[in-house]
Amino acid sequence: LILVTQFSAERREGGSLTGGANVEGPAPGKAPMARRTPPPDPVVDRLKAHADADEADLGKRLDLAKALIGRRRLFEAFAEAKKVLAVDPDNARANAYSGVIQLEMGRFKQAVSQLQKAAENDPSLIEAWMYLGIAHLEMHRPKEAIAAWDKAIKLRPDAAKVLTPLRKK
Repeated sequence: LILVTQFSAERREGGSLTGGANVEGPAPGKAPMARRTPPPDPVVDRLKAHADADEADLGKRLDLAKALIGRRRLFEAFAEAKKVLAVDPDNARANAYSGVIQLEMGRFKQAVSQLQKAAENDPSLIEAWMYLGIAHLEMHRPKEAIAAWDKAIKLRPDAAKVLTPLRKK
């Protein structure tokens, strides 16, 4: 379970989850930054090898996407989720991961859409409900956020420890 519980600043559409700069592209008048090659990561390398060795096993590709999200390698994670969605557009985990990435990129409407689809396709997927609540909160919809978090708490009562402070924002 990946969960961001604190925000450092008010976030605008396109801003990062921590309130930083727009992550959709370079600032006006600035040249795009060169992409850096991430340092070697044996876990990601192993997961990628497993996913590439068995293209039909979407679960392996999703495990890779989740690991990449956890390492903040969002563009790579998004590409992996898209590969799964190309084969299975209703895959709840792939929609949830795509929604989390959209949320992190400040694309709140897209995040809500992906996370709602994930929750509809697998109502027991707690991550979909938790992040759907965050996306609604970012869009200044506290009632919808609380409703999503209530569903998450119903699935896992221990999630209340994490979600209760968010309900007060």
